[in-house]
Amino acid sequence: MRVLDTARPPDGPLEPVPPDKRTPESIAVTWCREIATSVAGALDTDVGDLGYRLARHPDAPLPRTLHTAFTTIGPCREHIVRIAVVWDDPWREPGFALTVDDQVVALDADSGASAAVVLAYAAWQAIADLDAVAVSPPTRPAGYLATPAGHQPIPAAGEHRGGVLGRPVARG
Repeated sequence: MRVLDTARPPDGPLEPVPPDKRTPESIAVTWCREIATSVAGALDTDVGDLGYRLARHPDAPLPRTLHTAFTTIGPCREHIVRIAVVWDDPWREPGFALTVDDQVVALDADSGASAAVVLAYAAWQAIADLDAVAVSPPTRPAGYLATPAGHQPIPAAGEHRGGVLGRPVARG
């Protein structure tokens, strides 16, 4: 898999991809839908605003670029995923680029998996990482005393925090 550092945005608006597969349908549309649904499925959510734009080489009936974008909900918020596939040389494999929320995502160029699998996994991982940062524990305000080492707050009524609950045993 050939990885691109960045990719130029599409030259025009994306065409919407219907949520359901239709026949006949371009392989590009099917590929875009499968990646988007794989990412959303891993996040246990849905795909929104799925679109694509396929541009042809100016001098040949070959694809030049394929752009796809979609939104999906991560654990904390909505994310925008963008993928670009570029055939800059018709005799070479295409190059791939991925961004999540306009941040470039590294792709595993040495993976033996298909490009679709690598892209879907990298997008899922980037969303999980971005949302993990969003829910990291808050820092204490200045002047707030730290909890003493080894101290646990008193449990709320009906809450049990470890240990073994058992019936008292009579000793004697």
